Amino acid sequence: MDSAKDLRLWATIWSVGEKIGAPRALREEVFWFYKKARILKTRPEFKGKGIYANKEKYVLAVYYVVAKKRGYLQIAEQIASMPCNLEGEPCYVSKKRGDPEFKKYLRIVLRYASVIYPRSRPNPAVLLDKLMKHRYNMVPEIVIRRAKEIAVKIQPYIAGRKTNTVAVACLKLALDELMPDKAKSLFSYICSILKAPELSVKNFIEILKASGILKDLK
Repeated sequence: MDSAKDLRLWATIWSVGEKIGAPRALREEVFWFYKKARILKTRPEFKGKGIYANKEKYVLAVYYVVAKKRGYLQIAEQIASMPCNLEGEPCYVSKKRGDPEFKKYLRIVLRYASVIYPRSRPNPAVLLDKLMKHRYNMVPEIVIRRAKEIAVKIQPYIAGRKTNTVAVACLKLALDELMPDKAKSLFSYICSILKAPELSVKNFIEILKASGILKDLK
């Protein structure tokens, strides 16, 4: 955490996450979303449209969007169906039905999400091809080929991720499968080569695990 402001934000995100049973990876993704939005709100198109953590409904709106984007569909549905006002109206049913306040916050969060999670997806295969060409005398070709297969299968989950992070995550999954005895040492080495933070890669893999997509990789 960079500041007391970040600590307060994380405490709020954690508290709301406890109420809805959000896994840590999702809580960290929501925190990351807020941090990105803090930067984006300086753009003219977001003037007067910041996202805040001073109301639980606002935080829930962010959790809802991030959960949908990252495959936590059960949690997203849980949030949507929660009683959201004194009348017991659910947070979100459709554009016409649901709690008006929650829907107002949701519209703003979705505007940020359209920038934070662009439709265009990174192409980790380019980096993996480069690594295959040079290999640095360390990464076997069979591992790189398997990483490329994994990259294709996890396409729905990579929007908004840095290409380096996705490529290294695919390599780690391939290493864990094919060379578990050397996976740990090679993982750190590959992170340094492709300039991908280890924590970001591990968090992304946790999200993939939670989504269930890794069960279908073989």
